[in-house]
Amino acid sequence: MATRVSSILFFAYGVHLDQARMHRMDAACEEMGVPRADGYRLGFTTAGWSNVRPEPGATVRGGLWVVPATCMEEMDTQAAARGQSRGVLFVSSPTGPRVPATAYFDASAAEGRPNGEELEHIIVAARTAKLDTVYQSELQAHRTRI
Repeated sequence: MATRVSSILFFAYGVHLDQARMHRMDAACEEMGVPRADGYRLGFTTAGWSNVRPEPGATVRGGLWVVPATCMEEMDTQAAARGQSRGVLFVSSPTGPRVPATAYFDASAAEGRPNGEELEHIIVAARTAKLDTVYQSELQAHRTRI
């Protein structure tokens, strides 16, 4: 009998948008498509890390993944090093309905400027994930803030 492993629906933005990074964490991570989190915007903490924060009318695009629950401890540790913790965002899935998905963020973090290396990593990951070109342009506009 095959062993069943529980999994988490995960909204990846920022560095987690990188498909190779997700597969290095666990080859069983399965990409489900490109959702959007309406009512949130991509920002950066004072340390330069990517972050999402509530903002009416804004949208963050990312990747929707099914991640083995066994990965969550490692992801929690990585997020804690960035001052972030696990929370839930409602995202519009590629097939349409809004669904709750786990994400890492700090909605109370002070706004800062992007870390240049992180921003470039995100821009490449967005291109690879084929996020819409308008959103890719928004990401590139953050370069002026470095």
